[in-house]
Amino acid sequence: MGYKRSIKPDLIAPGGRQLFRARPGGGNRPTTIVSPVMSSLAPGLLVATPSAQAGALNGTRHFQGTSGAAALVSHWCGLLLEK
Repeated sequence: MGYKRSIKPDLIAPGGRQLFRARPGGGNRPTTIVSPVMSSLAPGLLVATPSAQAGALNGTRHFQGTSGAAALVSHWCGLLLEK
């Protein structure tokens, strides 16, 4: 649970979703090793980014993280309060 038992934005907004890779552990530790996948592909929020070409304004990538998810949920709540 989040602050004062609130819903964490990471759980309901696409910006909080992250891909993970699971690998079996080796040696004498039969545990599974879970690590995040660093990728510019979905899931996540599609955001603007610098392009490889100078002057091109169409560069985008997917961004994962709590900050983007919180901003998106705040935006949705603001829209709901206006109605």
